[in-house]
Amino acid sequence: QKIGKADQNLINKIKKECINQMPQDNETSRFYFKKNSNIINKIKEIINLYCNDYLKNLEQCYKANVKLSWIGLFRNYSYKSENEKYSNYFHTDGYNLNLIKLFINLQEVKSENGPMQIVKKKFNRKLIKLSKVTNLRRIKPDLSKEIYEEMVYENNGEEGDIFICDTTKLIHRAG
Repeated sequence: QKIGKADQNLINKIKKECINQMPQDNETSRFYFKKNSNIINKIKEIINLYCNDYLKNLEQCYKANVKLSWIGLFRNYSYKSENEKYSNYFHTDGYNLNLIKLFINLQEVKSENGPMQIVKKKFNRKLIKLSKVTNLRRIKPDLSKEIYEEMVYENNGEEGDIFICDTTKLIHRAG
């Protein structure tokens, strides 16, 4: 769910650091930005200013402390291929069942930009039945546009939107 919006000034400072690292071409499907102290401090500032109340509520709900354990900063590029390149098949993040991810949009995200796509929980079994499951437990859907739009939520949003998601329980993919 969306839990808030970060200050545009903080977003711009993170983007400025990223622009200095942008590749000249997009030969890879995903580009990882190096996280320097400026980027890490700005992300922590966003979390402390705009997510703290929500995270305290999560701590109450789960009766456990919430800890920032990892920061990933990357850009996915579109490509024409049937192969999986960067989690573009549906899956769950089953490696750690107490992991909740927080996403901060560094640019406006629309359907044509390839937003994160999440299967609405009530449609999990239906998606699996209607799709091909690969040997790596990835789901390649073969659905009509109408069924797909009914079953899938796209994380579209404005620059600075903050979105939280339990990717260990929700089937999702990179758009």
